[in-house]
Amino acid sequence: MSLTRVVFQANQELFNIDRAIKEPSDSPLVIVEGFFGCMKLWQHGCRRVVALMGSSMSLPQEESIRNHTDTQRLIVVALDEDEAGRAGREDIAVRLSRFAFVKVQVFAMEGQQPENLTPEQIGQLKAGVL
Repeated sequence: MSLTRVVFQANQELFNIDRAIKEPSDSPLVIVEGFFGCMKLWQHGCRRVVALMGSSMSLPQEESIRNHTDTQRLIVVALDEDEAGRAGREDIAVRLSRFAFVKVQVFAMEGQQPENLTPEQIGQLKAGVL
């Protein structure tokens, strides 16, 4: 009997993309780093949200985002407010802005993460005005 080993590679996937693409495309696609941020935003009504599962975006992740959005839609990059998050969001903004309108979310406090946002702040993020 032969066993097939399946290896999960986080940089090949976008967490929650399967649900996010089913939502109406009139709200922005929000990109966060981790599972918890993604789940918290989802629970508070921000349904077009995906997680990179890290602070950088791979080419396969970029291609997936490109395949599920268009030039008329807003993408909000809301990575953690730390050194890795700042570096990642700048790279992501440059890469995605070639084909979509991109808003980079800068948080006021060092260390702040999307999962720490209040429901009101999540509503503002969803609207692209936080």
